[in-house]
Amino acid sequence: TESEPSAKIRERVTKARKIQAKRYEKEGILTNAELTAEMVKKYCKLDDASTQIMQMAAQKYQLSGRRYNRVLKIARTIADLAGENNIKTEHLTQALQYRAILASIALHLFLICRFIRHSFMSQSQISSFSSFSYSSL
Repeated sequence: TESEPSAKIRERVTKARKIQAKRYEKEGILTNAELTAEMVKKYCKLDDASTQIMQMAAQKYQLSGRRYNRVLKIARTIADLAGENNIKTEHLTQALQYRAILASIALHLFLICRFIRHSFMSQSQISSFSSFSYSSL
């Protein structure tokens, strides 16, 4: 696969930013990242196939409402970068792939930090951290 030249990427990003600024001019925001939960419902509508995919992903990955909306915002951005008015299945699946990759990286970083902490801490220091839980990530 050939990589896309930087100038072409810059052009797509600039175009996507303009699309977002125009779309949200009455909302008082500039980008998809700023969407509230209500705005996500309004601007990140899915077709039936994408809705099914998102429902399965929400169950599989146990997505909270906030994470669910974050995936939709990313899918909206991917659609904007592709110059599409609507979020398509491929935009949603790409957003879900990014979410899975980031979750994997976060888990690996946590495990590395835990290994390092245990390698360099005394037993009394380690036991003081025993109340740590994965849910705090």
